[in-house]
Amino acid sequence: MCDPRSLCLGLNNPTILIEISNGSDAMTAPITATSARKLMFPLTIAVGLLLWHGAGLAEVYKWVDENNEVQYTQIPPPPGIHSTRIGPAPPPADDPGTITNQLQERIKASEEHQKEQLDATEKQQQMVEIRKIRQQNCVAAHNNLEQLNRGGQVRYRTSTGEVLRLTEEDRSKRIEEASNQVKEFCES
Repeated sequence: MCDPRSLCLGLNNPTILIEISNGSDAMTAPITATSARKLMFPLTIAVGLLLWHGAGLAEVYKWVDENNEVQYTQIPPPPGIHSTRIGPAPPPADDPGTITNQLQERIKASEEHQKEQLDATEKQQQMVEIRKIRQQNCVAAHNNLEQLNRGGQVRYRTSTGEVLRLTEEDRSKRIEEASNQVKEFCES
């Protein structure tokens, strides 16, 4: 039997005994070579990642040696030589596919914005045109109402070119229509 504080190696079953203590009670847990190998792999990966990550963050020194050659090292230059500290290397560039997708999204957003601006401009032009037409209709409705209210015989030409006179009943209807047109085109 092995002492819990020592490494027991046997030819057939190498075993490491680990003493686990919580104060008064002590337990001994054997670790076999197979289970130790299983623990070593993740531990090796973790240590390797830490070292690799730390190497990327190491400072770099730039200095000129006695042969006037520029040197880049992670070790500071000899004393008395002027050096410049250079920070860690920049992170790697994004994946080209990601960059392409981002650019396409920006282009799409820009096109949508331009379309919205164009739609707004067209709508504004339509509103100006509608106001102009309403103003022309207002003037025409006022002129029609004025001619109908003058009194006397009112004549008009039909689409076939025939000239007809309005009866008082037709005249009253047309005055009412002209008044409604004045309200519709001039008061809004």
